[in-house]
Amino acid sequence: MSGIFGWFHYQTSNDKQRNILNNILSCLGSDLDSSEGIVDSDFALYACGNDTSFACNTEKNIYIAVSGSVTYEKNTPIKNSAEQTLDNYLRFGIKFIERATGSFSIIIIDKSADIFYIATDRMGVQPLSYSKLN
Repeated sequence: MSGIFGWFHYQTSNDKQRNILNNILSCLGSDLDSSEGIVDSDFALYACGNDTSFACNTEKNIYIAVSGSVTYEKNTPIKNSAEQTLDNYLRFGIKFIERATGSFSIIIIDKSADIFYIATDRMGVQPLSYSKLN
């Protein structure tokens, strides 16, 4: 099993938030200490499983996590799904999703635009859900 998830307004010192993250990871067969992730000043982005990947452009403050396999064009250089997604997001903006094929779920955090996106493949093969906690 694999999955990706993010937390906005994350505080590493907040035990309640850490416990929630550990519970999510435990459902995926992992924990905070052994999972790959990006923790910034105000968000956390984690992924676990064999078919997950990350990419970021720190100059533009864009962070991406992908679960599954996503492709955009034939005859493109071999890159992981997150790197391909970052390239296409930088080239086409959010319209990149119209070009995406495969079985995937994606989280994009674009801090420079103060926005985040979540997306899944057209058939919903890779499950995607979200929650807003107060």
